[in-house]
Amino acid sequence: MLTDSLLDVLRGFASLCPSRLQQPPLVGFKEFHDFLLHSILLNPHFQQYPPSKQYQASFWKWAIGLLERLVTEERAEPSRKEDEIDGRIYERMTSLVIRPSVGKVSGLDPPEESYVTYIWKTDPSVSGTLGPGLANATLMESRTLIESGTTGLKTWTAALVLAHYLTEHPELIRKKRILELGSGVGFLGIVIATLQLHSCDNEVSGTRDALFLTDVNDAVLRRCQENVRLPCNRSSQHASVGFRSLDWTDAMDSATRPAVLSALLCDMDPDVIVGADVVYDPDIIAPLVCTLSTALESGKLTGSGGAVAYIALTVRNEETLALFLEAAGTYSRVV
Repeated sequence: MLTDSLLDVLRGFASLCPSRLQQPPLVGFKEFHDFLLHSILLNPHFQQYPPSKQYQASFWKWAIGLLERLVTEERAEPSRKEDEIDGRIYERMTSLVIRPSVGKVSGLDPPEESYVTYIWKTDPSVSGTLGPGLANATLMESRTLIESGTTGLKTWTAALVLAHYLTEHPELIRKKRILELGSGVGFLGIVIATLQLHSCDNEVSGTRDALFLTDVNDAVLRRCQENVRLPCNRSSQHASVGFRSLDWTDAMDSATRPAVLSALLCDMDPDVIVGADVVYDPDIIAPLVCTLSTALESGKLTGSGGAVAYIALTVRNEETLALFLEAAGTYSRVV
């Protein structure tokens, strides 16, 4: 079992946390060295789903610097057995040295796409990809703010916050039909699917467990599906995950609203609607709220009861947030 400080390093490496923000673990040379060797360098998960080479070069520079400092300090102690850094660690660092191509300026190339793994603690009896008591969501993500004309190819902070809230309150999504608006690359969907499966490990699976992930961008939705179905993610074992294209503006168009309503009622019939970082422009507030209202009312019409919505937002503009809160304020089941 990893100490909390080593778990923080593991999480930082897996999620591409900048090395300058990594805190040195509160352990000695041998424990840190063996952790780096076995939990990171030789870890089958990171061999199959590695962080980008750009990030790894930065991480290993930081880690080797810390190892060299620790070994120097410990060698100064009387009767201390001399420790050495495993050559494979140096070899890994050397293999990551990138020589800039002719005509390119080193350090100015855009960051490359990368696997990113988010880790959270779970029941110690659960054996995850990264060890007992650890659950993970692994995704291929863009490392730029905008790629292919969309911001949907990376995970944003609001999704991390909402995911943390749900891991603390899994009963909110247990044995429920979940609709996510603006699913992006699938992080929140992976977490929800994993939590639903964990809740069923020691009990009979609920027949209402289902998850519908939606987005308007086809490329984003394809990436979402690929990430959810990665074998390393528990979500790949969920039997009821659907992927749907959903344009919120359809809910405002009298010609298309019946089709949107039919899809939400007859197929999805959600108990819970979730959305993270979905309010980024004043122009999308009316379509979003109209879609939310349609989904929230669906349970009444199908006889399953009213739905509830959990929306997490990043405050980029106070006026935009105020507009959304005012528009959504008429719906008491939006949290």
